[in-house]
Amino acid sequence: IMAACRRYDRRHSLMPVSMATGALSAYGQLHRERGIDDPLIGEIEEFVAEMAHDVGISANGGLRQLDQPAPNHAASPHDFLASRFSCRMFRREALPRDVIERLVAIAQSAPSQCNRQATHLHCFQDRARIDSLLRLQAGSAGFAEDVPCLFVVSTDFAAWGGPQQRHQGFVDGALFAMSFMLSLHGAGIASCPLNLAVDHRRERDIRRVAGIPEHHRLVMMIAAGFPLARTVKAARSPRRDVAEILRFGDAP
Repeated sequence: IMAACRRYDRRHSLMPVSMATGALSAYGQLHRERGIDDPLIGEIEEFVAEMAHDVGISANGGLRQLDQPAPNHAASPHDFLASRFSCRMFRREALPRDVIERLVAIAQSAPSQCNRQATHLHCFQDRARIDSLLRLQAGSAGFAEDVPCLFVVSTDFAAWGGPQQRHQGFVDGALFAMSFMLSLHGAGIASCPLNLAVDHRRERDIRRVAGIPEHHRLVMMIAAGFPLARTVKAARSPRRDVAEILRFGDAP
């Protein structure tokens, strides 16, 4: 990683190097705190200092401590939206069914093309079923056994017609998923989106295990549960500078 950072063309964006530097810094700090001494830790510390001194890149990755908002908290809408984060540390207790139903109803306020409402949410809280599905998802190693509730987002392709609409179900499904994760967050329930970048054979296997109809396409999974502690560790996940992603097309 250090070698890749040194090779990287920083004219594109400083964010990748900043994130890598932060992650390495946190890695070295963890080992120092636990009294583990290794020449590699010294190399990492020299690299972090080099990036800060020679390149002017600060460590902006690694971990951060976050307070999960209490249900019905009184934060401003902007503060609430900015406070959402992905969490992988859950208490091993089920989510009440009535709470799930209420939060799904809130998520249904998400827009849908022509109000088709083709997005479906499949909820699983059985340990064996969750384990089977996450093995097929194959991107949750390290925390899969701690997921108490798993949602699979799908779209009913019978609602769409013609090649020009072949992607719209994924757009609608993603909008619904974001709305649902925000509703979970507002209720004090942590969540982590899980990608489903799988081939058709793996997708068929997931549909079979989950009991999802064949005419549905899978959008994503969402791991959810009550956070392990009031204050949790989460990835820092810095965002790009607004100037890197925003373009005013009508600007002179």
